[in-house]
Amino acid sequence: MAYYTKINKSEFKKYLENYSLGNLYYFKGIDEGIENTNYFFRTKSKEFVLTIYENKITERIKGKNLIFFIDLVNFLRKEKFPSPKILYNNNNKQLNSYKNKQFTIIDFVNGKLAKKINFQHCYELGKTLATLHKKSLKFKKKRKNHFSLNEWDKLIKKKIKLSKNNFFFLKKEIKYIKKNWPTKLPSGIIHGDLFPDNVFFKNGKIVGIIDLSNACNDFFCYDLSICINSWCYE
Repeated sequence: MAYYTKINKSEFKKYLENYSLGNLYYFKGIDEGIENTNYFFRTKSKEFVLTIYENKITERIKGKNLIFFIDLVNFLRKEKFPSPKILYNNNNKQLNSYKNKQFTIIDFVNGKLAKKINFQHCYELGKTLATLHKKSLKFKKKRKNHFSLNEWDKLIKKKIKLSKNNFFFLKKEIKYIKKNWPTKLPSGIIHGDLFPDNVFFKNGKIVGIIDLSNACNDFFCYDLSICINSWCYE
């Protein structure tokens, strides 16, 4: 998470006008993350997070993709998966728009990030990830992975600054990987972004999995690879 759209208090209240959340007591930008703008805020009785989906930063997260993410969270919550609730506004909508940017408001997760990752954290993560993969097998909607094999050529051409030698090295490697890419691995809905800053713990247990806006259909081992690379080293 991060905050790119800077908001003062009077403007912040504009985002809350169509909700019945009570008076705004406090708000603050959240530093973690890289894609969207996020603010923590508090009313008299409860705490929430406002997420603004940045158009220029996250071109792939648009319209139908955001609806996919919201529908998936709603589905998983019915299955008792620990994703925070996305609030409905007074018009019974969860996805809203202000100044040409879409936004959502979610319940704040009362937990903490794992600062010093240990075996217990990884064990709990593995259980919760397995639950996500199993429960979501009943979810009917599909969305392709915008960071998978067929997108890599586009990424190195448009998104990454590379030397000529590194560019041709990656082209060669991608060609090899495409030739040897598996086709029959177990697959379904994956989180797609299960880094430590998206998982909240309380008393050693996972109480919140956030940032499912990257969720999509792919091999389950894609999620496992992300977890190994981001959780399993010192």
